[in-house]
Amino acid sequence: MSIIYLENQYQISSETLEQISQAESIPHINEVKESLADALKFAWQWLRGDTTFEQATSGSTGSPKKIIIHRDQIVASAQATIQALGLDESNSSLLCLSARYVGGKMMVVRSLLANMDLVIVRPASNPLLYLPFLPKFAAMVPLQVQTLLDKKEAAALNQMKAIIIGGAPVSNSLETQITHELTIPVYSTYGMTETVSHIALKKLTPHHQNFYQVLAGNQIAIDERNCLKIKGKVTRDTWVVTNDLVEIVGDRQFRWLGRYDSVINSGGVKVFPEEVERVLEPILRQANFSGRFLVSSLPDRKLGERVILILESRLLLDNSQEKRILDEVQQQLAPYQVPKSIHYLPQFAETPTGKVQRSQTQQWLQG
Repeated sequence: MSIIYLENQYQISSETLEQISQAESIPHINEVKESLADALKFAWQWLRGDTTFEQATSGSTGSPKKIIIHRDQIVASAQATIQALGLDESNSSLLCLSARYVGGKMMVVRSLLANMDLVIVRPASNPLLYLPFLPKFAAMVPLQVQTLLDKKEAAALNQMKAIIIGGAPVSNSLETQITHELTIPVYSTYGMTETVSHIALKKLTPHHQNFYQVLAGNQIAIDERNCLKIKGKVTRDTWVVTNDLVEIVGDRQFRWLGRYDSVINSGGVKVFPEEVERVLEPILRQANFSGRFLVSSLPDRKLGERVILILESRLLLDNSQEKRILDEVQQQLAPYQVPKSIHYLPQFAETPTGKVQRSQTQQWLQG
């Protein structure tokens, strides 16, 4: 039996929740924030034995769409994580993500299957607010981890058993901060809605790894584009083809290179924007630019596409700042990878989960 804590206000046992016959009768369902009510309702649906769940995808394998996820897929995904991290009833977990998305739902199921007590708090940049106690295991997005480290909460995080980070790539600067300040196991995750959350983990600390390790029960391969394919119980033993370019580096291990649909062809040479962005990030931070940015392209008569840098900002850097940034990049990258110019947008296009939409942002720039 698990105890579900709704922030530091209410609590309900999984045994009690399982006995509820109608969603309207769930205790406290109308007294808590909508995000908590969503998680509580999903926990109730799971405990009553629902076998299928409709879920919107993020677009990792194509255009966003609604798909049906089956109970056996969810169980397979949850058990793989429970096994990989050694979770059991002696641990407790923190849900600080929206249960409308698969990452939040999976935290509920992992807790129930492992008999862990579950603390549900509203999604916020500081997920340690409103806690009745500090759980041992959490899934967070990069912004939440960044906020906690900036607020000097490393000591609290180091009391936990493990943290997994998903929803967006972990930046170089955040990786460095994590490795310097956190001593517990922290993992970056790779997965998507179609694979029912993550199918691979990359350890950031301790003993940092630069590859993802595939979890038990999953197979990987690459297609003719060198994009990752995934098959396992989480996909009901059918291949899911992604748009993620990868390099398979060992037994059940791969490096993520970038998105196939964001590759820039400049003068016949392929440029991976994500690779350029990893180099740019510390340079921009050193130049005191702390906003979002992305590497994109514009049509070019000679090259086909020319590489550019887009900054999310209403304020323009002066010419000398721009020149210093581009000069620094030029020293670290091949000439064809270096942005030819810097452009500005007051706001980037986003998905409902806050991820930057590269193609839409590029279209906004071109007007």
